[in-house]
Amino acid sequence: MKIFGPQVIRFKVFICALALALTFSATSTGAKGLEGKIGDVISDGQWRFQVMSMQMPESYAMKTDAEPYDYKDLSSFDLTKRIFMLKTGYKLVVVQCRATNAQKSRKRLWVAVSDSANVRTALIDMGGSSHVPIGYDFEGGPIQTKPLEPGETITFAVVFSVPQDTQLKELLFTLAANGEREQSKDVRVSLAEGAGETPTKGSGNDLASH
Repeated sequence: MKIFGPQVIRFKVFICALALALTFSATSTGAKGLEGKIGDVISDGQWRFQVMSMQMPESYAMKTDAEPYDYKDLSSFDLTKRIFMLKTGYKLVVVQCRATNAQKSRKRLWVAVSDSANVRTALIDMGGSSHVPIGYDFEGGPIQTKPLEPGETITFAVVFSVPQDTQLKELLFTLAANGEREQSKDVRVSLAEGAGETPTKGSGNDLASH
């Protein structure tokens, strides 16, 4: 029978502890695989998603002919100039996003708020309340994007209107393809102070030029 000395025993204990630590680290990373901050590219294996910036402008001019959601209680919308404007007691929040079709076939990113069973996109505030978008600035909004070829990327803005004193915590964004809505997955992007880019204020003209 072999008898191990103290140094050998300590080495084996160290190896076991290291293995447990690596296992725990891998588990933690997996659990947070769909979470990030502004600037991070988050992937669910089907889509790659990135929040590039967040602004709180005094107005926002739509760059496309996309239809807004019901905005009348949350903001004002000039139908001729297609500009969202502040409503008393509220502030606009514009989140600039980028999504890439990482699948092997053509897909449409499905974002319809009416499909609440499968689409949960919203701004979440520090109190836990959620605020759904009032507009998606891409052709086909506010329901779905144009067909995206494998590897194709679309850049777009999501427009929200929230009470003036709202303290934002995160963006919850649902990644879903039309025709495969039941397979939707949610990503969470931290918007708290210090998490990525600091929110800025500007005019709708500034945002419309990007």
